[in-house]
Amino acid sequence: MPPNQIQFDFLGKDSIRYFNTVEVEELVYKAIEGFRAGKKPGQDLFDKIDTSRLNAHLKDLMPGLTAKVFRTYNASITLDGIVS
Repeated sequence: MPPNQIQFDFLGKDSIRYFNTVEVEELVYKAIEGFRAGKKPGQDLFDKIDTSRLNAHLKDLMPGLTAKVFRTYNASITLDGIVS
């Protein structure tokens, strides 16, 4: 949503719908638009990377870090911020 808002609408874990609109920096907005170019609705946005490559990169940054650990950490601090 121009000029700098991105709307997320997808099914997450256990088929729970995630729907949210967030404001991002213009650089992020333009990058996402580039990823969307030539794709139809419903196609994967980040189709050039897979879990194995992502986990390998994360482990280079911090031993033991995986996408699952990062996701759980992010969800925990987000929830803590809402509850606190």
